Amino acid sequence: MTESGPNAGHRRSFDQNGQHKHMWSDGTSLIMWQLILPAVAECITSELLPIPTTISTLGLLSSLPNIVGAFLGGIRTGFERQSNDHDTLQLCEITKVYFLAAFTSFPFIAVHAAEVSVLSGPTVGFMYVMTAFVSAAAAFVLGCTVPNALAVRAKGGEEAEQFHAAGSSEGRRRLLIGMAMLVGSALVKSNFAPIIFDDVEVDGSTSRTTELLIGLGFAVLGAACGSQATSPIQANILTCALVGVSFSAIRRMETADSTLNPMFETLLTKFVGSFCGAASGFASMLPDTELTMASASALLMNAVIALVFAAIYYTFDHEGLDACAYSLREYCA
Repeated sequence: MTESGPNAGHRRSFDQNGQHKHMWSDGTSLIMWQLILPAVAECITSELLPIPTTISTLGLLSSLPNIVGAFLGGIRTGFERQSNDHDTLQLCEITKVYFLAAFTSFPFIAVHAAEVSVLSGPTVGFMYVMTAFVSAAAAFVLGCTVPNALAVRAKGGEEAEQFHAAGSSEGRRRLLIGMAMLVGSALVKSNFAPIIFDDVEVDGSTSRTTELLIGLGFAVLGAACGSQATSPIQANILTCALVGVSFSAIRRMETADSTLNPMFETLLTKFVGSFCGAASGFASMLPDTELTMASASALLMNAVIALVFAAIYYTFDHEGLDACAYSLREYCA
């Protein structure tokens, strides 16, 4: 899609300059941001969302990150359209590639649609997929209006100063400190929550802190791999295929009466939930400029992909599908 407007030339030079892609304007590297942003997303989805207590709240809370992620993607796009500042554009780009990618999960849509189809029929599963994508598009459009609304409320040149504050060197330092504190708080919570809430761990199972650390590693790795995908469609197909292959393998191992090592189960669960979720292209399939016919067609194509894989997952035996859904919910709740 060809981009037009006052910022088009700046963004093209920004994308074509290899140094700009990997450094801030003051010469500092992006590596810390590429590590901390997926980690923050993993902590929010794994530790900070409330634990669902019913099937209906389970589905709602598991789907919520995708809708919220689309809304945040709209805000990011709105900020990007208003700015010609290199560091602000850089911040918008890495937020999409490393935070929103790890915060959302395309495979979950397909898996949950299959689960809903088993419980309530294929028609309901089809409606779930279409509702998920329509809700994401609506949330994205709504998010795009937020920066304009903030600019209208600001007086004089205050909006420009406030807008570029986060992209400044001092603003970035404060953001990094805040995100590091969030990750640290999530690790503390995962360590002490079983003691505080008298949640006794099963003998031989991995601790919540270990699970979170594994999830953090997979989220960072998944976001890095997803950033190398040539298109969102490619990323979504590959990650959905990985989810299916992983749980076909685990079901075969279970039916062979072999006892699975708890650490291996944890690694598989986090691979499916954290790695495949972060590597998928849900955030990347959101438009870079605005919702047009071309971007709407791309969303429709991704919806078709979700329906195809939902049909494939529907053929799983119910225990295998439940295990697959559980792993993705462990990532989202």
